[in-house]
Amino acid sequence: MEQEEKSYNKYVQEFKKIAKRSSYKRSSLIEEFKRRLNRTIRRKLTKVESLPTTIEEWQKRAVRLNRNQRQSRVEKRLLERNVAYPRRNTQPRRGYEEGS
Repeated sequence: MEQEEKSYNKYVQEFKKIAKRSSYKRSSLIEEFKRRLNRTIRRKLTKVESLPTTIEEWQKRAVRLNRNQRQSRVEKRLLERNVAYPRRNTQPRRGYEEGS
């Protein structure tokens, strides 16, 4: 099972189902999980100071890292859009100032 285009939540759910039926134990299960992750996420996960020690920790970190990565992409697109299309008139119209 590869992650491919699946969301990390879906990948983790499917991996858990398959892991229950497999003969893999602890470290083998973790290695299999990591091997099938998206390459970018896998690299980021292995560069952290304290590596997870259980499959559950690996799965939680992968989901959290993926969520952060998606949020960063959204924010980057918003920033790029704001630079490309800046607001023209940021001053309040005459007669509509606050407190008037």
